[in-house]
Amino acid sequence: MSTEKASTPDEFFAALPEEAKSELERLRTVIRAAAPDAAEGLGYGIPTYRVNGKPLVSLGVAAKHLSLYVMDTDFARTHADRLSAYDTAGGAIRFTPAHSLPTELVEWVVAQRLNDLRAT
Repeated sequence: MSTEKASTPDEFFAALPEEAKSELERLRTVIRAAAPDAAEGLGYGIPTYRVNGKPLVSLGVAAKHLSLYVMDTDFARTHADRLSAYDTAGGAIRFTPAHSLPTELVEWVVAQRLNDLRAT
């Protein structure tokens, strides 16, 4: 990825290597469909989706993995049974383009986060 900071989500995605870009664009589409009212912007330099100003999920890229940030450090522990097959740490679900997150899992995560935000 370019060392220049993106100023929009589109710039962020455009700067990604093709394999990471393809996978994160897929997740972007899934998130937008699962949370059509979520606003897309950048938070801490990565695409972040917000509902009523509250963070829902974010997408990130690192040298060796991609991440779906669930914006709740207890999420992985609370849903350990459902997420046991995935590499989780704090509020992140890490994966690679070769071992991508299933669409159904991302839809479930977004639905859970929407429920969490409604409860607060």
